[in-house]
Amino acid sequence: MFLKRDMLHFEVRNSDVSIKFSCPNYGKRIAECIDNLQIQEESTSKATAIFSAITDDVEFRFGESDEWQSGDIKHQAYLFENTDYPVRIMPLLPSSDIVLKRLIIGKNSSEQVAAENELIFGTINFRNQVGHTDITVIYEKGGKVRSLAFSTEVLSYKMDYRSDMRQVIRDIEKEFSMLSYSLLKETYLTFSQSNNESSDLIWWQIFRGCFINIVEAAEYIINRPKRRLKSEVRYERAERLPYIPPELENEYAEFKNRPEYLYRIEEMYLSKDTVENRFLKYALLNIANRFKIVKRNVLAVLNAENVTMKQQIEEMTAELDRLTLHPFFRNIGTFKGFSQDSLVMKQAIGYKDVYENWVLLQCGYELQDGIMQLEVKDISELYEIWCFIKVKNIVQHILKDRAKVLKSGHETEGDFIKKLIKGKSSEVRFVANETEIELASVMYNATTDTAADDNFDPTQRADFTDDTTSKTTEQRPDIVLRLTKDDNIILYTYLFDAKYRLQDKHIRGVDVPPVDAINQMHRYRDAIYYSQSSDQQLKREIIGGYVLYPGNLNKEQFLKSYYYDSISSVNIGAFPLKPGGNWHEMSDELLLDPASSEDVLYEQIKNWLTEERSQIELLRRSIPQKGLNYSIEPVKEPLYFIAIIDKSVNSNKDDILAGKATSFLTGYMGPQASLDLQAIKYFVPKSDHEFAGYYEINSIKIVDLGNVADKPLRVKFELGKYHKLKQAKPFGRDREAARGLTLTRDEFYKFIEDDEVESN
Repeated sequence: MFLKRDMLHFEVRNSDVSIKFSCPNYGKRIAECIDNLQIQEESTSKATAIFSAITDDVEFRFGESDEWQSGDIKHQAYLFENTDYPVRIMPLLPSSDIVLKRLIIGKNSSEQVAAENELIFGTINFRNQVGHTDITVIYEKGGKVRSLAFSTEVLSYKMDYRSDMRQVIRDIEKEFSMLSYSLLKETYLTFSQSNNESSDLIWWQIFRGCFINIVEAAEYIINRPKRRLKSEVRYERAERLPYIPPELENEYAEFKNRPEYLYRIEEMYLSKDTVENRFLKYALLNIANRFKIVKRNVLAVLNAENVTMKQQIEEMTAELDRLTLHPFFRNIGTFKGFSQDSLVMKQAIGYKDVYENWVLLQCGYELQDGIMQLEVKDISELYEIWCFIKVKNIVQHILKDRAKVLKSGHETEGDFIKKLIKGKSSEVRFVANETEIELASVMYNATTDTAADDNFDPTQRADFTDDTTSKTTEQRPDIVLRLTKDDNIILYTYLFDAKYRLQDKHIRGVDVPPVDAINQMHRYRDAIYYSQSSDQQLKREIIGGYVLYPGNLNKEQFLKSYYYDSISSVNIGAFPLKPGGNWHEMSDELLLDPASSEDVLYEQIKNWLTEERSQIELLRRSIPQKGLNYSIEPVKEPLYFIAIIDKSVNSNKDDILAGKATSFLTGYMGPQASLDLQAIKYFVPKSDHEFAGYYEINSIKIVDLGNVADKPLRVKFELGKYHKLKQAKPFGRDREAARGLTLTRDEFYKFIEDDEVESN
């Protein structure tokens, strides 16, 4: 059963002190968790956590009326991300013998609470950190430092962190190794070791946990080293020999009158210069050298106020220096490897511990429960990076063999804490194999130029592109998807913003993103301009803006949702995207769970990339893009001009019908006199009462052919891209059709129905 009380107290105590957490809106959090994760009453594992004692004599109580419990307890989770928890720490009995010092969350002292001698109070919030956490209260009793410590889990009420977050990390690590991990967070995940070499960050995380074991094992070996029986050859005079060995009796009889003569003797002794002790010397020196490198990186990341951690690092440095310079190692030789298995390294006290920790330090990690603790970035940052990778992978799979992938700039920066570079340097470009024309590009966290900054330095800026600007404040969308024409001119720009947030209330009964995220999409479309047009006029750049959020919708629910409708009407909306809609390969096609809402995003991007007609229709229905033309006249519907080819003025009839022509002259009858020529945007050549495709019109003008034709004034169309229909369509079997006829876009699309179009 789930506890859904609005207020819930959670208390932990030992024999000296008590720490009490309160949560005024606990009922709301647990209800959101149950709803968002679709938890059933009979299956509670997604909303439960482990509560474990780290120090002795620790007990837990969930609610003031509950019984105290000890040991490892599996109970309904109490701690959630982005939730304020008032906390109060007090001695169990008023006593001047107990002095409270500080509260430690994870590896850091909490700065959200205040400490007095007999009271620690304040409010803690894990914000977007989820996973295991260790909570420790440091206090003094009778002048001795003691602690109350326990561990539990911080849960997300938007995603199942045990499965969804791990899937996010796997996907990110597959693209950018070591990008998911961080340093000195309040929560961590557990991993098992692998056979890969560890990075500096993983090495440091492991070393903190095994440092004490290595030091204690090394000291034990130094004080009780294993020795091996060895022989030593010496040459001594007769009077220095304690006795005459039988094998030297004849030699002594021959040279006893020569006191300077040296006799060769061989003695056995116990030596500490063994292969195991050589390995200990080698391991300590190697650890100390790597620690010096990692230490510089850690100190560079630490805050100036983190005095405790800096002091611990200095103590580690002093301890390693003491061990590596110990006189014990003066007569220990150089380690050259093990020639055979050593039972001492596997079984002997001290040696076994050093060897096990050494192997652990050399290993990497695997993302599953194990002994290794690694801190990860905030889940909101991980979700943002994961969405970028998802969009990039969708584009890459849709283009498949049509394009090659080019990555510009570096993927990560820094040697210790990895970060994904933002802007143009993160761009992934998809270039056509044969023509080298860019078909699409995806960028992460790109920033527009802005005229408001007088000190703008483009070399120091995470630029959006060279041809966009914002004349007021800079704009930084999370993900930018740009598609291009065949002539390599940018045509469409789509923006995605990844928001690891949900609106408090549902719309039409389903999860929706927060209102401010949708408003931000409107702002982006209004604020970002294309600045490199031929007429030097600013033009609107963004076709559409979409929020990606961890909504728990299936495909059927999403297709009926509020923000799916808004996408089709104004190109502002939201796509639910969360781990779980796993892709799999089948017959060279990328298939999703048919019920997954992620399939809608895939099909939408596929439509943008591959359907020419949908792109034209999308641009037509968009809130005006690529500039605005103001006029007292209403905006005219673009027309399709259908006409036969007059061979007397068009010697290239075959080229016109094949889609290879660059111009066309109207026939004798021409268009109707009342027709507005500027409304004609497409030309459809007709022959034998059918047509097979249509041209885009670049320009229209009236030309005088003089004596060449009976009717000298003709209309000349400069033709652009040709769109070939999959199948020719019959049209006009009467004489009236010889005159140029026009159709509106809707009439033309209805006429050709759902025919596929190929572009030349």
